[in-house]
This record gives sequence, C-alpha cells and structure tokens, in this order.
Amino acid sequence: MTIEWTFFLSELMQNPILLVVTLLNIGVIIVNGATDAPNAIATAVSTRAMKPRHAIIMAAVFNFLGLLLVSLVSTAVAHTIFSMVDFGGNSHQALTALMAAMVAIIVWGAAAWWFGIPTSQSHSLIAGLTGIVVFLMIITPQVIADGAVGFSHDAMGAGGMFIAIIAGIFSGWVIGQFGKFSFFKEDSVIPDFVRAWFDSLLPIGIVLTAVWILVDILGVDVYNIIQSIFMPIATVIQSPWGFALLGFLYCFLYSMGISSWVLTPVIKPATMIAITANIAMVTAGTAGHDTLNLVTDPTIYSAYMWIGGIGCTFPLVIMLARSKSNKLKALGRACVVPAIFNINEPVIFGCVAWNPIMMLPMWAIGVLLPIITWVFTKVIPLAPIPTIVFDMWYCPFPISTWLTTGSIRGILMMLACGAAGTVIWYPFFKTYEKQEVASENAAA
Repeated sequence: MTIEWTFFLSELMQNPILLVVTLLNIGVIIVNGATDAPNAIATAVSTRAMKPRHAIIMAAVFNFLGLLLVSLVSTAVAHTIFSMVDFGGNSHQALTALMAAMVAIIVWGAAAWWFGIPTSQSHSLIAGLTGIVVFLMIITPQVIADGAVGFSHDAMGAGGMFIAIIAGIFSGWVIGQFGKFSFFKEDSVIPDFVRAWFDSLLPIGIVLTAVWILVDILGVDVYNIIQSIFMPIATVIQSPWGFALLGFLYCFLYSMGISSWVLTPVIKPATMIAITANIAMVTAGTAGHDTLNLVTDPTIYSAYMWIGGIGCTFPLVIMLARSKSNKLKALGRACVVPAIFNINEPVIFGCVAWNPIMMLPMWAIGVLLPIITWVFTKVIPLAPIPTIVFDMWYCPFPISTWLTTGSIRGILMMLACGAAGTVIWYPFFKTYEKQEVASENAAA
C-alpha cells in the first residue's frame, strides 16, 4: 500500500496520537543512532584506519542507504514485526502499543547512555520481542479456556501486568547471562551486527523452549500461579491498614535515601488494576464510594496526599524558605520551584534523609494521610474517589486535584491533607531549626 506524503501530513494534523507516535519514532532514531553508531565505527577509528569525521560521514550515509535499499528490495522484517503486533484493525490500540514501546526504547537508551551502560538497540528489540512472546505463551491457555477473542481478555490489560513483569524479568535475565557468549572468535571478520543476531539465537531458543515445555508439555498453569502470588497485593492495599502500610513504606524507604520507585514493579500493576476497575464501574453505572477502589495513582500522587512529593513535603519547603537559619532558608528557597511540580529529592536529601528529627514526621505522615483520606472518601464520603487514569504526578496541586476529581470538595480535601501535613511537620522543623541556628551562631 502506497501512502501519499500529503495524506500522511493531513493525518498527522487530525490525529494527535499519530503525531506523538511520529515524534517518538524520531526520538527512537536519534537514540538508536547515538548508541549504535559508535559501535559501527569503533574499529575503524581505534585502528586509525579512518579519521573520526570520515568514519561518521560514512556510517551516516551507508546506514541510511542500507535501510532504504533493504526496504525497497524486501519488507519481510517490517511485515514480521507488524504481524506480531497486529491489533485486528484497531488503530487506536496499535498506536498506543507503539507509543509504549518507543517510550521504553527511548528511556532505556537514554538511561543506559547517561549511566555509561553498554547497550544495543538491536539487542533491546530482541529481548523486548522475546518477552512479548513469553507473555503471550503464558496467557494463551487461560485465554483459550475463557473463550476470549483477540485482545478482549483481561490479561491483555491491567490484569496481565504482573505476568508481563515476570515474563520480562525472566527473558532479560536469560539473555543477560549470554551477554559474553559468542559463536565467533574475537578476530572474526563477520560484521558485528551479523554476529549479534546469531549470538542471540541461543538465549532466545532457551527462553522459548523452557516456557513451551513448562506451559504446553508439562501443563503448568503459570498464569494463575503468578496471579495467585501477586493479586493478593492488589486486595490488601485496598484496605485501610493496607493503604496506611503502603504510605508508610513509601515514606520509610524515601527517608532512608531509597527511592520509592523500587516498589513500582509490584505496586503499579495493583493500582492500575484498581483504576481500571473504577473506570469499568463508572461505565456500568455501579460506581459508589463503597464500591470504588481508593488506592490508585491519581489518589496518591495527584488528588490528595503527596503535595510537593512523597511525604507531603510542600509545607516543609515553605517552612524552610522562611527559616531563621541561613542554611535552611537557602535550601528551602532552592526547593520551592521543584516542590511546585512535586519534585522533592532536593529537600529529602537536603534535610530529611537519615536525619532522625525529620524522619519521624515523614513516617507519621505516611500513616496518617492515608487514614485521613480513607475516612473522608470511604467512611464519610465528603470527597470523591478519582475514576480516571492520570499519571501526570508532576502536575501542580490543586490543578491536578481538579483534573482528577472535578470537585470543589476534592480541593478542600486536598487542603485538609496539606494542613495535616503542616501540623505534623511544624514541631519537628522548629526543633531542627533551633539546632541549626545554634550551630550557625557557634560557628560565627
């Protein structure tokens, strides 16, 4: 099928998602070039066979010509990948899946470059596709048993996130074990990219064979085994004590200097399942404060609790900015702008992490704010429970509260959480401030 350039441009203007996907595709090309291009010219430059400038020009020209000529001669590779992600004509789902895949490629490539981790986009693509195949192999018996058609099964949505995480970890671990393996000698004349594809065959074969034997030959119900392990988490955090425990864990780990992102692989699928269920209840007309799930990302990060970041640190930043201590005042003023966008690493690592005086109120906030939120949304339904997906945690309060709840009562609830956080932070801040002032006076 041939697509006119003008038709493509008109579609871009009419379909924002297609425009975003196109921009992300350009980002993938840039990241791919930035990470793979050095590998292509490393030998020629290191042996002084070519000057760096000439090698870069040659690599750029011939990489482009190679892609162009291969596409003109045969589109087999493109059709193979296309057939693996065929959404049955649902362009919205296809574009969303492409968007997710390209964001993953960009984030991984940029992070690997920033931290100096050797990486290859080709290997990343291989590992990603392998993980997808493993995921589909695991869920297939359950999909067939339920008589689901295409992508209508729960496993293809939030309910399959735990399965996808395990499939990805297993595939990545096996492929990682073969990172130094090669069928070829180091001085082989075979081009690097050809060697990489051949060397990937063995770990891919091991991964797929292992899952095939486990699921199809031995008949092990991997799908329900994984669900039985992780699904209780989704149930537990939807209880008052589970919500309070989750808030405490977030704050406890963060006060120790450990990013709460370590909980994301387990907690994110549970909160996604919860918000997906909320949306379904709203659609079915069965939503109510007693049936809706409270513990979701919009509730925690955008509607009520973490004003200024995990631990409701915005009130603390304002106290610091008005402090009598020069040190604390400078820290607070530097943290104001990040705090508006719920970025609180500067204040956490500036005065909270491993500081016993300031760690205690953060732990208390981690317990009390979830309880307050629970009481006034579930027990005494004064404020609404969010029922939309909203992952823009960096959106300032109370804008994010309005976007997630659309309610003045929601904003009042958010202000109540902020007030509670202020009351908890204040006495500990004054104690810490007194120590810092005394220390500054002694030094003067």
